[in-house]
Amino acid sequence: MTSITVPDFFTGLGSFSTYNGLIPITSLFTSSESFIDGQVMQLFMTGKIQTQGIVYTGIMTTLIMSFISAAYVIYKTVDAAVTYTSSSIQAYYFRYGAKSQWGNYLGVYELVAIFMFEGWAFFLSMFSLWFAFDLWKQVEQREIGYKTEGRGGEVVDIIQAMKMFTLCIIVGLTALIGAFSMGDSAP
Repeated sequence: MTSITVPDFFTGLGSFSTYNGLIPITSLFTSSESFIDGQVMQLFMTGKIQTQGIVYTGIMTTLIMSFISAAYVIYKTVDAAVTYTSSSIQAYYFRYGAKSQWGNYLGVYELVAIFMFEGWAFFLSMFSLWFAFDLWKQVEQREIGYKTEGRGGEVVDIIQAMKMFTLCIIVGLTALIGAFSMGDSAP
């Protein structure tokens, strides 16, 4: 019996340390990161960072948490619906099907449950987008009002910015908690 050897195409490319010697990737990342962290912290500590940036960061964080939540529910729902093998489906139908009218429609009930879970994930994404777009529009309107009719001051003071940021984080955490409980009840 002859054995088949599969050539490894990646061994000829070398290792990461070979490329790191040519282009110092790790030192570039660490120096860039420390430079950005230093500049951002310096602007924040001196009060030169715009406070609406805090609100925009909260909005983006909310969107990320909501999309991760929707993806988790979709993954768990599809995983629960597709993990049956053909023998377990036949055994499941053998146990419950043809015994009553309700037992004959088990596949329909599962399909309805799947669509309800997927619909919840869809509406979570749509609500998160609406929330983010609405809050973003409100902050932009305040910026326009500040530039065209303002008499000085700030677009959003630091207390309002932190309140809006906290509201965004609460919305995102609520989506994560709801998605975790829905995803764990899917199987």
